Amino acid sequence: MSGSTDIQAFDTPGAFLASMTDGFWHNLWFRAPAGTKNGEATDWMGMWLWWFCVAWFVVLMAIMFYFVIRYRRSRVGPVAPASSAHNTPIELAWTVIPSLFLVFMFFKGFWGYIDNIVAPAHATEIKVEAAKWSWRFIYPTGAESRSTKELGSAFQRVFYVPEGKPVQLRIKSADVMHALWIPDFRIKADALPNRYTTLWFESKPLPADAPKLNAEVDPLIKTAAKDKFKFLDGVPYQDHWLFCAEYCGEAHSEMAATVRVVPADIYKKWLDAITDKSDLAPAEYGKTIYQAQCSSCHSVEEGKTNTGPNWTELWGNPSIPLAGGGTAVGDANYVRDSVRNPAAKIHAGFPNSMTPFPAASLSDDQLEAIMAYMKYVSKFTTQEVKDEVMRVPATDAAPAK
Repeated sequence: MSGSTDIQAFDTPGAFLASMTDGFWHNLWFRAPAGTKNGEATDWMGMWLWWFCVAWFVVLMAIMFYFVIRYRRSRVGPVAPASSAHNTPIELAWTVIPSLFLVFMFFKGFWGYIDNIVAPAHATEIKVEAAKWSWRFIYPTGAESRSTKELGSAFQRVFYVPEGKPVQLRIKSADVMHALWIPDFRIKADALPNRYTTLWFESKPLPADAPKLNAEVDPLIKTAAKDKFKFLDGVPYQDHWLFCAEYCGEAHSEMAATVRVVPADIYKKWLDAITDKSDLAPAEYGKTIYQAQCSSCHSVEEGKTNTGPNWTELWGNPSIPLAGGGTAVGDANYVRDSVRNPAAKIHAGFPNSMTPFPAASLSDDQLEAIMAYMKYVSKFTTQEVKDEVMRVPATDAAPAK
């Protein structure tokens, strides 16, 4: 990116504000433009704070130097009278005016934070698991990116994501605290044991001069299964670093990976190629668990009530009523809490009669499968998401529940 900007191009306030996320100062602090659409808002806020601080620093230093010179003690002449101890207008001004800027910063930052954690309903959800000292990306089909150490890659893992499509990351830790950080995407979130955190992003279109994949970049193209991955050869891509931003032990600095953006149609082909078709789809596996352990209390027929809440009104529901008042969001944390500790958040209108399911009786993998089935039967879930968890090609009709 060029470090200079044509001042004459600032013919509108919007053009001037847009210039704050480009140019020398932006690249000095951020290295390069944001790789995602929602990252642009983060850049804008960061540069606004930078210029705000610069402007006030200049003003305050100018006033200070003026006062130092204008009111310096003279060796001749009368001694300057003592200043007044109180001035209500000045004190109100230096309290109210800065406070107005702080209010703007708070709300602008809060809105940006909410925008980054609340993903669109049709976003592809990828489960991310951190462990000492590597990352796992588990895709909606149940597939997982292969470790590329044995394939000769310089990176521990390479994770593919689709270009121009919203992607939600549901993050957890298998051991200690970690933090997922993708600098180019301007996103960072803690990875915690026994709790999910979420972020989402939507990559910008790949540039016209984007590099092309080949066997040196992705060793899968030249492995024994090269015919299976030959469609990757010559595909444009863009790589982004992924780091752990929370000190987690001896190999913390080596806990790195690569997030690779490729065209959406290529991403679907790649995901299909790495998915083991001999396994049940996540939603199908979840259905078998549901039929064995959950169907006696929970219905998946819309409008049918049983001793427990109906699953068609659970996943994605923004306002699940709770006993005693208040609401909850039907997401992964709510489901996990309801399974591991059912008394924590009791659904209004239902008794506290569910037995807790610890990991010994219902593993995390089984719980993930149940969540996939909940997505599939929920009326709040888009058809695109249902197809992902059931491995239904976009051109085929979804199977019956």
